[in-house]
Amino acid sequence: VSTQSTGNLASPGVVGVKDGVVTANSSRFTIKITGKGGHAGYPDSTIDPLIAGSHLITALQCVISRNTSPFDSAVISVTSFNSGNTFNVIPEYAEILGTIRVYKDGLLQRIKEKISDICSAIEIGFGTDVKFIHHEGYPSTVNDPTVTKKLVQSAQKIVGEKVEEPKLFMAGEDFSFFAQSVPATFFFVGSSPKGKHVPHHNPHFDIEENPSLVVAVSVFVQLVEDLLF
Repeated sequence: VSTQSTGNLASPGVVGVKDGVVTANSSRFTIKITGKGGHAGYPDSTIDPLIAGSHLITALQCVISRNTSPFDSAVISVTSFNSGNTFNVIPEYAEILGTIRVYKDGLLQRIKEKISDICSAIEIGFGTDVKFIHHEGYPSTVNDPTVTKKLVQSAQKIVGEKVEEPKLFMAGEDFSFFAQSVPATFFFVGSSPKGKHVPHHNPHFDIEENPSLVVAVSVFVQLVEDLLF
């Protein structure tokens, strides 16, 4: 089985494919902080979850840089920090959302343990209640060497020398579940508009539809023909 994704990391029509790991293990987490709300003019009578959460977010930035090898690809991104809704009240609760991306399953376990340790330390240091909840996501996508070789041969018939190994890709991909069940390959087709390199999930994201979509469809058709005939 084979599938593809457009990507703005490469020029339009370039096919990126390699065997082995091609996308990251992608999971998400929620951290719930409970303090003691009160009047903003009397902070000494409260337990401020905003202050605790701010220190927690700062501490998370050191999990990768000081606890993982620079030769292991890993990412922790905090993407949401919500608490309170007015100017004169120290809130009772705060919630942090984020994601963890790794290539090695063992590394994910170590990162989860370090985040849990940080949450426990924040509890002690600030007197808050901190709950760390990890949500399993998508495993890494691992391309089968045999299927990938066939895809490369088919792609070369369409784009010639514009078949290359893609850069490391820390996005998650649900196609990984297919690749766990049957031999599969996941490839990329460059789609970056000329002069622009706007990343995925950016509000200004756009693709160069031609030749990107034409190349993607053509590679699939060529692969089917090569497998059947």
